[in-house]
Amino acid sequence: MSRSRGGLALQVGFTTFASNFVRWAARWLHTRVESPSRRFVEMLASVKGLTRIAANAPAYIDESGAGYSLQFTHQSSLPETVIYLSGSFVRQLALPIGQPVRIASP
Repeated sequence: MSRSRGGLALQVGFTTFASNFVRWAARWLHTRVESPSRRFVEMLASVKGLTRIAANAPAYIDESGAGYSLQFTHQSSLPETVIYLSGSFVRQLALPIGQPVRIASP
């Protein structure tokens, strides 16, 4: 948090960008969900719901011949919700916590 005029302007700009990006992602997700639950459809209309609930719900990536899908676990608040991903896929590698990581340059 900032109290300076420039810092506040920067914070407002980033907040606006982030909420608009989440709204765009919600439209994209809506076209890729298989039989969404009523709760998930309601979350797609809420930036707060997507960032606080859906983004923190446990899920796993499933790879098949047809491509990749994101499936929420039965312990999550969105059980049986499946999102089909297409195109190139990027996977976040698990990094060790509290240990130095050496990243090689290309």
